[in-house]
Amino acid sequence: MEDSNTVADATKTADAERLAKLETDNEKFKNEIREIASKRDELKSKLKEIEDGKLMADGKTKELLDAKIKEFEDLNSQFTDVKAKADEYENYKKTKRDGLLAEIKDEELKSIAEDLSLDKLEIFVKKNKGTKTPDVDGGSAGGKFTLTDAQKAEAKLMNLSESDYYEVQSNRKIKKEQ
Repeated sequence: MEDSNTVADATKTADAERLAKLETDNEKFKNEIREIASKRDELKSKLKEIEDGKLMADGKTKELLDAKIKEFEDLNSQFTDVKAKADEYENYKKTKRDGLLAEIKDEELKSIAEDLSLDKLEIFVKKNKGTKTPDVDGGSAGGKFTLTDAQKAEAKLMNLSESDYYEVQSNRKIKKEQ
């Protein structure tokens, strides 16, 4: 049993590391896209100048134009590659999010989880795997209440105090009954 937990933890750690690397790569790719787009626009401008005859000197316009066209094509190719990687990363995040949300069976928990970042969603799913939202013990406003450990963890993930969490759960329960 411990071996399967160790393997599961190692897999989750590897997934988390892969996600962190993909996020870093995504930011790098976004910056590269901006740089490439900027260079592309600059080259378009220079090509326009050439086409307008502003750089026609000494019969070397054709050579210069060919060099700039080649440079433009290279940058466009790089831009396409970076864009494909950025799209791949976005698809990975969406697939991962959809998979995690599918693991949540309780609709209330799912509605809470939908607004979480991917990192927080992974933690939320791990902590709430296979659980139903328990009813909050306690009664009237200002009365005593007791939260389960799962509810306390959920409150913490939602950045709510235990009393605020109880109030949210009470309001949800009332709305459901109406």
